[in-house]
Amino acid sequence: MLCALLITGDLVDAKTPPEGSQQHEEEWQAYERAWRQLAQSAQLPASAILDLRGNHDVFDTLRNSPQDCLPIGSSAGAGG
Repeated sequence: MLCALLITGDLVDAKTPPEGSQQHEEEWQAYERAWRQLAQSAQLPASAILDLRGNHDVFDTLRNSPQDCLPIGSSAGAGG
Protein backbone atom coordinates (compact mmCIF):
# COMPACT_ATOMS: atom_id res chain seq x y z
CA MET A 1 0.00 0.00 0.00
CA LEU A 2 1.30 3.43 -0.94
CA CYS A 3 1.81 6.09 1.70
CA ALA A 4 2.95 8.88 -0.63
CA LEU A 5 3.42 9.65 -4.30
CA LEU A 6 6.32 11.69 -5.70
CA ILE A 7 5.74 13.32 -9.10
CA THR A 8 8.77 14.93 -10.71
CA GLY A 9 8.80 17.58 -13.44
CA ASP A 10 8.26 18.41 -16.07
CA LEU A 11 4.72 18.68 -14.76
CA VAL A 12 3.53 20.78 -17.72
CA ASP A 13 4.81 21.50 -21.22
CA ALA A 14 4.79 25.34 -21.13
CA LYS A 15 5.60 25.80 -24.81
CA THR A 16 4.11 28.40 -27.05
CA PRO A 17 4.50 27.95 -30.82
CA PRO A 18 6.55 28.63 -32.79
CA GLU A 19 9.61 28.94 -30.54
CA GLY A 20 8.46 30.56 -27.32
CA SER A 21 7.69 29.35 -23.86
CA GLN A 22 5.50 30.57 -21.05
CA GLN A 23 3.30 29.22 -18.32
CA HIS A 24 -0.27 28.33 -19.29
CA GLU A 25 -2.87 28.25 -16.54
CA GLU A 26 -4.90 25.64 -18.46
CA GLU A 27 -1.99 23.19 -18.35
CA TRP A 28 -1.68 23.61 -14.60
CA GLN A 29 -5.41 23.08 -14.15
CA ALA A 30 -5.18 19.87 -16.20
CA TYR A 31 -2.20 18.76 -14.12
CA GLU A 32 -4.18 19.35 -10.92
CA ARG A 33 -7.08 17.24 -12.22
CA ALA A 34 -4.61 14.47 -13.13
CA TRP A 35 -2.83 14.29 -9.76
CA ARG A 36 -6.10 14.48 -7.85
CA GLN A 37 -7.49 11.60 -9.92
CA LEU A 38 -4.29 9.63 -9.33
CA ALA A 39 -4.47 10.28 -5.59
CA GLN A 40 -8.07 9.14 -5.48
CA SER A 41 -7.25 5.96 -7.42
CA ALA A 42 -4.40 5.21 -5.03
CA GLN A 43 -6.59 6.06 -2.03
CA LEU A 44 -4.15 8.73 -0.92
CA PRO A 45 -5.03 12.07 0.65
CA ALA A 46 -3.98 15.10 -1.35
CA SER A 47 -1.41 15.86 1.34
CA ALA A 48 0.44 12.63 0.39
CA ILE A 49 1.15 13.93 -3.13
CA LEU A 50 4.53 15.62 -3.51
CA ASP A 51 5.43 17.33 -6.75
CA LEU A 52 8.72 18.83 -7.85
CA ARG A 53 8.97 21.19 -10.75
CA GLY A 54 11.18 20.64 -13.77
CA ASN A 55 12.67 23.12 -16.21
CA HIS A 56 9.44 23.47 -18.24
CA ASP A 57 7.58 24.32 -15.07
CA VAL A 58 9.66 27.46 -14.56
CA PHE A 59 10.03 28.75 -18.14
CA ASP A 60 10.21 32.54 -18.13
CA THR A 61 8.92 32.89 -14.57
CA LEU A 62 10.28 33.92 -11.23
CA ARG A 63 9.12 31.90 -8.24
CA ASN A 64 6.07 33.49 -6.60
CA SER A 65 5.68 36.02 -9.43
CA PRO A 66 2.25 36.62 -11.00
CA GLN A 67 3.37 34.44 -13.94
CA ASP A 68 4.28 31.50 -11.67
CA CYS A 69 1.47 28.97 -12.16
CA LEU A 70 2.81 26.33 -9.79
CA PRO A 71 0.48 27.48 -6.97
CA ILE A 72 -2.50 26.94 -9.28
CA GLY A 73 -2.10 23.25 -9.91
CA SER A 74 0.61 21.75 -7.73
CA SER A 75 -0.25 19.60 -4.75
CA ALA A 76 1.29 22.16 -2.39
CA GLY A 77 -0.29 25.18 -4.03
CA ALA A 78 -3.74 23.78 -4.75
CA GLY A 79 -4.52 22.90 -1.19
CA GLY A 80 -2.93 19.47 -1.28
